[in-house]
Amino acid sequence: GGFGGMGGMGGFGGMGGGVNLEELLNALNQGMRGQRTPQVLQVQVTLEELYTGAEKRLVLAYGGGQRREVTLSIVPGLPAGVVFRVEGGVHLRVKEKPHPTFERSGDHLHTRLSLSLYEALTGFRRQIKLLDGQAIWLGAEPNSAVTTPGMLRRLRGFGMPRFQAAGKGDLFVRFSVRFPEKPISGESAKLLKQVLRGSAGTASPSTREGERVFRLHVVEEQGASNDEREV
Repeated sequence: GGFGGMGGMGGFGGMGGGVNLEELLNALNQGMRGQRTPQVLQVQVTLEELYTGAEKRLVLAYGGGQRREVTLSIVPGLPAGVVFRVEGGVHLRVKEKPHPTFERSGDHLHTRLSLSLYEALTGFRRQIKLLDGQAIWLGAEPNSAVTTPGMLRRLRGFGMPRFQAAGKGDLFVRFSVRFPEKPISGESAKLLKQVLRGSAGTASPSTREGERVFRLHVVEEQGASNDEREV
């Protein structure tokens, strides 16, 4: 018939010397069985260690009671998720521990500051401690922009060290503003209206006779402040 030239798959003779298909598949299967899937272990690293660099010494336990000490060199700015390959088919993946004050985003750091209403309107100064223990002052002068709730400010060059590059990323600060717990009324309200100029000092419009004002109630949102890292 038309397929007779293949000789019933009798050995691929045209490939020079002949290759037995069954033997080839057996050899490939044995090779795949011989390749062990590497064991991946998580190594917890603090943000401080990723900022300044560190030596992490670990003791790995192998089969048969064997133990081996491994030293990982954490260089400044090392990205989370990097995998170190060590002997015995073990891979060690760097996992960044959550930090109570800072959150990393690539080369940048993010944090939050809570200001009083007075500070938000008149300027502020606040001392924070960086990841290397250095204390610095952050501030905004009275002649700069008013700090509004949710505003984001930047301090260039105070973020994470750049991995295998010069310089550092930036520090971003998100602000919340603390308002008085009780409403201001009477003479204090009149004085405040005099002090606050422009739209900030605008009073609410008066209602007409017979018009009803529906009172809004405060909703306490659970966990609303849990996501904020304030210093």
